[in-house]
Amino acid sequence: CKQRIDSQMASQAAKPTVTVLDYGAGNVRSVINALELLGCDVDLVRTAKDVRAAEILVFPGVGCFAAAMDALDELGVLDALRDYLRDKDR
Repeated sequence: CKQRIDSQMASQAAKPTVTVLDYGAGNVRSVINALELLGCDVDLVRTAKDVRAAEILVFPGVGCFAAAMDALDELGVLDALRDYLRDKDR
């Protein structure tokens, strides 16, 4: 019975929405799977506008920092990421 009540309460609670930046690097699918397993809704984005609008932002890393920075620059989201990281009200 307790399991059923806990399950109902969990399903009624608001799920956090996590924005995941898909910039062509990193293991995006694994990150999405992990977030969904934790009970999050996931919004996959590729634009600076969406990065700036994110409440919670994840951008998966890769082993080669230079390649990741090049991919972020090519997608045109570097300034949006800097703005997001500087915003202390999030």
